[in-house]
Amino acid sequence: MVLSLLLGVALAGCAEEPQPNPKTATKPAASASPSLAVTETSLGLPFYPGAKVAGGRSQGNLANADLETSDPPEKAVDFYANVLGVKASWKGPVTWLEGKKGEFKYAITVTAEKGKPTEIAIMAERQDVP
Repeated sequence: MVLSLLLGVALAGCAEEPQPNPKTATKPAASASPSLAVTETSLGLPFYPGAKVAGGRSQGNLANADLETSDPPEKAVDFYANVLGVKASWKGPVTWLEGKKGEFKYAITVTAEKGKPTEIAIMAERQDVP
């Protein structure tokens, strides 16, 4: 339930503040305030190798990142399933992964649309922040 709410809040935040596409995934996504930029550290997970950061933000105990890759969705799903030590909850045009790593709880979706890059949306909630 918390992750569902997190997903809605994260997606609403992305819609309000479009982000540019940095050339590499290791750079934080640009935002109005540097404290809101999302990084692998603030997310608590690595960005998918070679992916471009299409958007994201980090504030308080919540962070989200929107990534794009030219790799097939199965590779991105396998990567994050291995990182989190979980299996995908559902596979199809949108694949859902849920898990916990360290002090973070995650919801990850991987979306595939013919003729478009694979989209990866990561929502994270830090559990140790009151």
